[in-house]
Amino acid sequence: MNGAALSILRKVAKRYDVTIAEALAMAPKKNGDYRDKYPLAMLLEGEYLGFTMEHIPPKGAEKMREYSQATMLHSMSLKKKDDGSVAPAAIFFDGRNERVFLKAKGALFLDEIRKRRWDRFYSLLFGVLLAFCGLWLKSWFETKPIPTPNPTPAIVGSPAVQVPRRP
Repeated sequence: MNGAALSILRKVAKRYDVTIAEALAMAPKKNGDYRDKYPLAMLLEGEYLGFTMEHIPPKGAEKMREYSQATMLHSMSLKKKDDGSVAPAAIFFDGRNERVFLKAKGALFLDEIRKRRWDRFYSLLFGVLLAFCGLWLKSWFETKPIPTPNPTPAIVGSPAVQVPRRP
């Protein structure tokens, strides 16, 4: 999932449902046409998000549902001009009545992302702690003298060793 779609999914998940006008405003505005609505269309078609309006693609477009969804969403985002003229493909509706909501698949996906992030954090933390412990133990053993066992007893009568005599 790309960054724009994940951003939209997270924003909708914070409130669990938003109006379609708010969801359309969440989409990035790079191209100024239907291509900006692809992240939202893919979330809707992938069933991460739900939509209170049913989308039925035109006849012959069953295999390109994301494209038809993106064009429909783009036509919903068009506004009437001041002179009252309307773009031919524009659909004007009350965006406050239709809702986009979080579905179970979207919630589970976000939960999986959170769990993976914490797993990575804990793995990194344990790796750093183990590295420090290993370095500490290595330096501790290097600075402490290694105790040697008791020296072997000297051979009696050797000139280096003098045995005290009894009076």
